[in-house]
Amino acid sequence: MKNCISLLFCCISLTVFAQTPYSYRSGGRIFDGDQKLTRSDIENSYGSNTAIMELYSAGKAKQTWGNVLLYGGITTVIIKHYTMIQNHSGQNGSISQKSTNNIAYFVGFGMIAVAIPIKLGYPKKIKKAVELMNQEIQSQNSTFHIESLHLISNEKGIGIAITF
Repeated sequence: MKNCISLLFCCISLTVFAQTPYSYRSGGRIFDGDQKLTRSDIENSYGSNTAIMELYSAGKAKQTWGNVLLYGGITTVIIKHYTMIQNHSGQNGSISQKSTNNIAYFVGFGMIAVAIPIKLGYPKKIKKAVELMNQEIQSQNSTFHIESLHLISNEKGIGIAITF
């Protein structure tokens, strides 16, 4: 009997210190063990929890806008630089004196400068959503309902019958 009880406590301690089921990895990806969760998986599982969905949606929106601004800014700078090279080189390698407008450079660098804090901020929201998802799972797993508890005795001994 002592062995059964000590084995039960060992098993309970292992489940208490088990890893959290969801983990955040770079790029806004959420994994359940080794399986990547899609947006629809998260919406199906946690669509009723508005706090999780708001944080997750806000994080993904920030990721999208950060990517648009960063890559749009880089593209703008590259295109402007390419057009300036094309406009300034002559037939024989001589430089022609055409007037240029550098506004596209400023717009491109401005887009990149705005994208940097946005790209740095979105993981915080998604990580917070993952923490809330893990807390919800732990609270679901840690509570159970005992329907009835009976003490049973017969000629072989005494026992307890628990109905969940």
